[in-house]
Amino acid sequence: MGLIEAWGNGLRSICNEAQSYDLPEPEFVEMPNTFRVNLFRKPSDANTDNGTSTKTDTKTDTKTDTKTDSSERILQLIEAKPTITIEELMKETKLSKSGVRYTLEKLRTSGPVKRIGGRKNGYWVIITKKSDDNAKGKKRRQ
Repeated sequence: MGLIEAWGNGLRSICNEAQSYDLPEPEFVEMPNTFRVNLFRKPSDANTDNGTSTKTDTKTDTKTDTKTDSSERILQLIEAKPTITIEELMKETKLSKSGVRYTLEKLRTSGPVKRIGGRKNGYWVIITKKSDDNAKGKKRRQ
């Protein structure tokens, strides 16, 4: 069948590769009728003396606005065409279906977007703070 290169080289190759990447040596655990090889990652620099790791908070301040680019783009598309479908949003934003749905849900819960009606005959409303007409939003039917 040709499943192995040569007898006895596999485990040695695993150890050599781990060593070449400066990884801890693999652990071989014997069990009834089988064995297990535990491979380890490089030790983290964030580890403390007692062996527990500490989380480092590395938030970047590249975006000061809370809206993401995809949220802003979806808001623009809804404003231009309130009857836009998820499929059209997917095409325009190059997001997956779940990505579009996630972004729309985020916009719904945070307040600027509301859906009026069902999937086929419904439309999106962008809620403004000033307007009280049409569910406190501006509705532009095409």
